Formats: sequence, structure tokens, C-alpha cells
Amino acid sequence: MKMTFHNLKVAVRNLMKYKLQTIISVLSIAIGIVTLAFAHAAIADYKFPPLFYQPFLERAFTISLDYLDDETD
Repeated sequence: MKMTFHNLKVAVRNLMKYKLQTIISVLSIAIGIVTLAFAHAAIADYKFPPLFYQPFLERAFTISLDYLDDETD
């Protein structure tokens, strides 16, 4: 517990000592988060065309992990 408190004191002391670097770091992290959220929101509604309408369909195949229906019941 004592070491954790000491590390927090050192961290706060460094943040106060290097104010410009701290502000730039916080702003760049915030801009990155906002940019990522905006990109996700912009791409979330975009639907990729299905494989069956692609010109390379004859060279493609699909793999399914579903079990085959067993007709022996």
C-alpha cells in the first residue's frame, strides 16, 4: 500500500512538472478516441455486398461449421 501511494505521488508530481506534455498527451488520446468513435459510427451502417453477387463467385467457396442434417433418424 505504501509503495502504491508513493507511485501515485510520483506520477502526480511528474504530471505537474511536465504540464505541456501532459496536456498534449491527454488531447491526443481524446482526439484518437473521438476519431475512432466517428469512424466506427460511419462504417457501422455500411453493408458489404454478399459473396453471391461478386464476379469471382465461380472461384470462391463457402465453409460452414454447422453440422450436416442427419437423415437417419
